Amino acid sequence: DASTDATATMIHAWANKDRRIVPVVNESNVGLTRSLNKGIRLARGRWIARMDADDVSLPERLDKQLQFLADHPSVGLLGTAAWLIDAKGMIEEPCYLNPATHTEICWRIILANPFFHASVLFDRTAALNHPYDESIRYGQDFELWGRLLQVTQGANLTQPLVKLGRHENRLSIRHGKEQLDQGIPVMRKRLAKLVSEEHWDTDTIHQMRQIIQSVWPTSHETSKGWECVLTLFSRFSQQPHLDQTVLRQIRQ
Repeated sequence: DASTDATATMIHAWANKDRRIVPVVNESNVGLTRSLNKGIRLARGRWIARMDADDVSLPERLDKQLQFLADHPSVGLLGTAAWLIDAKGMIEEPCYLNPATHTEICWRIILANPFFHASVLFDRTAALNHPYDESIRYGQDFELWGRLLQVTQGANLTQPLVKLGRHENRLSIRHGKEQLDQGIPVMRKRLAKLVSEEHWDTDTIHQMRQIIQSVWPTSHETSKGWECVLTLFSRFSQQPHLDQTVLRQIRQ
């Protein structure tokens, strides 16, 4: 993407060693979202494997994900658990898990991202029909997953198959506020589809996010936040094609 460092040189060097690598160089910096869509259009395989420059895929990642997809043909969006690594490459334990089943993922996606972007494999045809929204500069994956889950099922492997860099230069850390700010309208739109009569102010959304994502009570929880979460879950549970056993587990 018109990088000014040694990225292009490194990619071409690897391409000279492995003909499967096809360097793609933007003449000008067009940003991550447009570059992601460009890569999807240029790809030739059925599956798109997402990866960031500062993350690491374990050698068995693609094999295990493709095997799962072969065994579960209704799934077209698949992530994994992840290790976090510091600036020195040291693993921070424990590993981080995301919701595993489609029903859990559909519940989480309303207000929070149920996938690690760099762990995802997704169906190229679905992505061509439902590309990343190029008006969103940060957190574009959060918006896209919501649309893809309308046309395919999602899942996460509970085995950590990627290592995610955690350092001050990481995009999600440097632009965390902007990412959340751009995500709020997406959340508000999803909330309105389920509970149209409620006015979803930003403070209430933040409270609900804390409740949904936290295992233990937090200082941000209020009675209003809980009331809104329970109302939302009641409406969510009425949707067809959700696993009733999983819904009972979430309710508990």
